[in-house]
Amino acid sequence: RCFISVYWGAVDGVSHLFGTVTEQAMAEVRCQLRDLRDVLLGPGVGDRRTLFMLAADHGHSPVREQIDLSAHPPLAEALRCGLGGEGRFAHLYLRHDYCAGAREYVREQLGDRVAVFNPAEALRAGLFGPEAPHTETGPRLGDLTLVAREGVVIEDRSRAGSVSVSRHGGLSAREMLVPLVMLPPTCLLDQVSVACEPDRGEESDPAGHRCPFPGPPVTLSGGAVANEVAAAPPVGGRTADG
Repeated sequence: RCFISVYWGAVDGVSHLFGTVTEQAMAEVRCQLRDLRDVLLGPGVGDRRTLFMLAADHGHSPVREQIDLSAHPPLAEALRCGLGGEGRFAHLYLRHDYCAGAREYVREQLGDRVAVFNPAEALRAGLFGPEAPHTETGPRLGDLTLVAREGVVIEDRSRAGSVSVSRHGGLSAREMLVPLVMLPPTCLLDQVSVACEPDRGEESDPAGHRCPFPGPPVTLSGGAVANEVAAAPPVGGRTADG
């Protein structure tokens, strides 16, 4: 028996530059599906002993606003090094005795765009999965975890020339829920042959984009924390941070 893994990052790269439900991203998806179709049509592929698995490592979420922590002096002064994690799910490593002040500043000044947790709260909430964490996980998470709400990315310095319009690593459904297809190659061929054609039935997503993979709306499980983080707080209201 043999397991072969192949990763192709072009869909991710194009999505960062142009967004996920755009002409450029859809063209790349269809190109990859056509290449896959050609492979599945090759001799010896349908041997009745091979299982083909098609998956994504993450989704994407469009970003409209960058929060540059270097533009917030109380946070810039508190940081003892750069951010850890992702721009949509960042870890802050702070100077001694700065944690409480930094957390309060985030709540007061950025609470409508960012949820803030300490590592113990994040672990209890299951933000790193349902399994018991490794003993070294806590210390590596730093002093505070910032989780960006929809449309927001967190940075610790200005990035001149950055053109990334879509990011990943956060808690929204479109970032966390990914497809997993497991089929024998001959069965998968029928699905791929339909999906790679540009004139197949398409439907619009809530933002008005055309989506080539119709399906029912999905709900992120594990819900309370993730839903609170992803949603904007009520107008004039204060956010819950954990």
